[in-house]
Amino acid sequence: MPGTEVSGPDRFAELRGHPGVVEALSRALDEDRLSPALLFHGPAGVGKLTAGMELARSLLCLGDAPRPCRQCDACRRLSASALLHPDVGLLYPQRKRDVEEKRAKDEAPPTAPDLHAIQEEVRRNPSWKILAEPARERLGELFLSPAGGRRRLLLILASERLQEESGNALLKVLEEPPPSALLLLLCENPRTLLPTLRSRCQSYRFGTLSRGTIARFLSGAPRLPPDQATLLASLSGGQLGRGLALAEEVGTYRERRAALTRVLSEARRQKTAAAALIAAAGITADQDRIQEDLAILGDLLRDSMLAGCGCDAALLTEPRGAAESPDGFLFPPLEAAALLGRLERAREDLRHFVNRQLALESLFLDLVNPLTSPLGEE
Repeated sequence: MPGTEVSGPDRFAELRGHPGVVEALSRALDEDRLSPALLFHGPAGVGKLTAGMELARSLLCLGDAPRPCRQCDACRRLSASALLHPDVGLLYPQRKRDVEEKRAKDEAPPTAPDLHAIQEEVRRNPSWKILAEPARERLGELFLSPAGGRRRLLLILASERLQEESGNALLKVLEEPPPSALLLLLCENPRTLLPTLRSRCQSYRFGTLSRGTIARFLSGAPRLPPDQATLLASLSGGQLGRGLALAEEVGTYRERRAALTRVLSEARRQKTAAAALIAAAGITADQDRIQEDLAILGDLLRDSMLAGCGCDAALLTEPRGAAESPDGFLFPPLEAAALLGRLERAREDLRHFVNRQLALESLFLDLVNPLTSPLGEE
């Protein structure tokens, strides 16, 4: 009944930030008017999966109100590190060959998948897609009676990678969803979804988090000094997930940032196409690090833009950045601002499965040769 549940902040206790999303979801739960299809969209590492798991606990908890109790069997089975609940299905991009091999060997899906590990593997493999056959199987399960609770849920990771066939299968279910079913789609960029899919989902935007929010969370991590938490919050780009990952490898981040700075500085000094292609080869050589390297390039551009505009050093991802290049920051501020958009287009190209080498070589040609018009004409 409306008004019998706990307040939003308690219900979504594990989620950091996003008060507007918390309030809207809590109100929908209290008033029992949750849409049958939800779309959580925003950058990686800002809490979309955490919010999804908290929502699932509220819906599937077997304890007395207020829910979730976090103590019952259903709540304990709903963990992003080991998803065990029988009424929660999972759909995500996979390599077609892997799916076919598992099917040929009649292998069952993992019994306790680690959703964070799956997300990381998916991000490292932008060519993987959500295939039609697994999609039909998971969608078909929504029409079964719940095994242990009141609802059946389907969690779709990286939903922007739905193929046409799997997207059409999802669309048919969304046109007339089972009464006890809830579909939760997670994606970074909602514009990459079919408009017909977006229109049938209730959207919730998850923006980047403030540095203070991330620093406060990281300061509670064991063996992490307060000044290190502040640094990691600056490096995170508003993404808590990235901050947590960096906590394990701050030294590695700084070494890689310094290496990329040296390569770019030399290439920009030479201002030749050959130098740009050599710099690009340093990224394409290690395909597992491409997304991380592009994130570091984003940090370099942002720092150049802010420092060149006279912003406080506390706003920079790495205040020591001015010493990284013999000439100070790598880019003039207006050029850096324009190149941030160019970098984002390259990342979007990679998400759309454009040839990696061509996309990165084209990007580095623009990074190395100063733009004649900093604001750039499209």
